[in-house]
This record gives sequence, structure tokens and C-alpha cells, in this order.
Amino acid sequence: MANLVYPVSGHTVDDKFSPLLEPNLWYRNIFIPGVTFTDKYQLGPAGQIMVHKPGVGTVTSTVPGADFSDAVVEDAIITISLNKQFNRSRKIFGATIASVAYPAAASEMESAIQEVKKGWTLAAYTALIETTSVINSTNILTVASASDIYDTIVDDRAKLVATGVTPDTLIVTPAIYAMLLKSDEFQRTGLTGDNVVSNAIVGRVAGLNVVEYEAADSAAVDGQTIGGVTWATGDLMEYVMYDSDTFSIVTSVEAMRLVEEPTRFIGTLAQVQIVSGFKVTNPARVLLKFHDTSAGWTSLTFDLNGGNIAASEADVVVEDVLIDHTIILDYEPFPVPVYTANTLTGWAYDAGGTSLVGATDLATADDTIYAVWEAD
Repeated sequence: MANLVYPVSGHTVDDKFSPLLEPNLWYRNIFIPGVTFTDKYQLGPAGQIMVHKPGVGTVTSTVPGADFSDAVVEDAIITISLNKQFNRSRKIFGATIASVAYPAAASEMESAIQEVKKGWTLAAYTALIETTSVINSTNILTVASASDIYDTIVDDRAKLVATGVTPDTLIVTPAIYAMLLKSDEFQRTGLTGDNVVSNAIVGRVAGLNVVEYEAADSAAVDGQTIGGVTWATGDLMEYVMYDSDTFSIVTSVEAMRLVEEPTRFIGTLAQVQIVSGFKVTNPARVLLKFHDTSAGWTSLTFDLNGGNIAASEADVVVEDVLIDHTIILDYEPFPVPVYTANTLTGWAYDAGGTSLVGATDLATADDTIYAVWEAD
């Protein structure tokens, strides 16, 4: 199958086929299998495309000679729908397939490939940032600056690592990349020539591959829900940090052809088609950093309801939080509170635990949230 989306060649239409075309027409590749996403998948019994997510339990120590204790851990099957199709058909006037000149055919075909790839990349990036229940940066009320960009990235990385995630990819806007270039901690890529053009990796920072995407900010449009926020004019996307294994892209069709359509016009068509599916299989492994210009603050009191934060013995945690941001994903106290002979099972709006806080519930006003405990 032709590799249309992420070719290894760094050639563009201008330097490979025609010196008359404007140079640098196309964005670089930012989604590369095994680097910024995974293309691994399984086929289900009915032929569905899926990712198998094993359930994970907790193992504690016991005395030597103790017998095994059996546990039932449920696995998850995450399906991926191949529901995005990208087509481009370009006309080559006045020539049949047999007579069309190679440079003309190759130029139009390459242009069609690049146009499709540009739309494909934007759709993939949009699927990444639009996923619900992702984690937001520790600071989305101010624009990142050159003086604090490294500290902000390190703090956000720590936020993901604290939940058991090992992020490896950072997709940044050109503005953020410009700031990183001024940072002493940024390691510029050692790749040159075609390799840089083909994969867009521009360096590393805090153990992350840094990828620059020119359309990162324009991908978020008014009315979209990004990081639990309804995007509005003035909001600014800055970067996405994630574990590449949690972003699955499966492509079923990559095809191109030259075809004559004598009933439509005199000439030949250069046509390209790609069919793919995009899926974030674990949203908790994705973190967004953006500037939310419309957000306001409120206060949430986390009543530990008999428990405490071991490091401080605190039994109440009060946090200033962003209105319309997810209570649990963004603001749940960490370290996790403890209560002797009990296990924390969630949070509720009442001390009795009858009205549970949902995983996607948003903070809207001052409120008190109560820990829900289950006896061991």
C-alpha cells in the first residue's frame, strides 16, 4: 500500500517536480507511527477494529508461604471507527492518460497528496484536542512566556506522571517553539535535511519529543469543547502533551490514481483518497495547555469526611478552581487522602455519599465536595 500520509521523503512539490511553483506550500508531518501515535490494533470476532486495554489491579505484599488470592479484573475493548475519508481530485486539462507529460501528472498527484495529508493531519490533531476528559494544564489563565515556559512544561509533565502516565510527545504552536528556542533547557534536534521535513520533530525538552504544528492554534474554533471549555474568540492553544501510545490512528485506504473522465471534461484526473480512524484510547494520558480568556474562579472545599492528607494531617482541602472546568480530573486533591481501614471510592455533593460527583461534572460555583469511603 502506498505510504501517502507520512512518506519518508522530505521532497515537496516545488523541489521535486516544478521550479515554477511557490515553495514551502505544505505543513510538515507531525503524526508518525511509533513516534507521535500508535498504529497497532486488533481485529475483533466480527471484524471490528479495536484496541484491547487490559484491566489492572493492585498487588500488596504478604508473608512468605501465603496462598494466592484470586482477583477478577475487567478488560476494556475500545473500538476505532474508520469514519474519516479524505478525497482530492485535480484536473489535468487537454491530456489523456497515455499522453499526459510525466512532470504535469506527477506535480498534480503530489499536490493532491499534500492537500489530502493537510486535511488528514488537521483532523487527527482535532481528534486529539477535542477528546473529552483530558487533563488541563496547571495554568490556563495566563499566556505562556519565554521566562516561564520550561517551568510550565515541567509542572505539567509532573501532573501527568503523578497519575501514572509517562508522556513522550509535546505538540507546540510556532509561538511556543519560538520561546523554547530561547530556553537553555531546550535540546535542538540533530536531524537535518529530509528527516526534519518529514517528521517535524524540532527537539527535546524535559524528556519529551517536541513537534511544531503550524495550524495548532487555528485547529480550535469557536463553539468546540476543548479541555472542558467552550472555545471562544481570544482563547489560545499553546501545546498538547501526551503519551503517544494512547493516540491510535488506523488507516484502511491509501489510494491514488490517474483516470480519464471524457463525459466531464477533456483531460485526466489525478485522484487521492485516504480513509482513517482517530481515537484517544485513554484521555487521562493527554494534557492540554491553552489560554482560556473567558474563565473565572470559584472555590471548592474538599471535605475529606474522616480522612486526611497524610503529609499534612489536613482534613479539609480548599482550592480556587476555574469555573466550568472538570472537578475530578482537574482538582481532585493529591496526594490522595487516606482513612484507616477504608478505601476512597469517589466524591459526593453530600456527606452521606448519595449524590456522587460525575467524572465530567464541572465547577460552576462555590461548593463543598465530600470524600466517599468504603470500609475494607
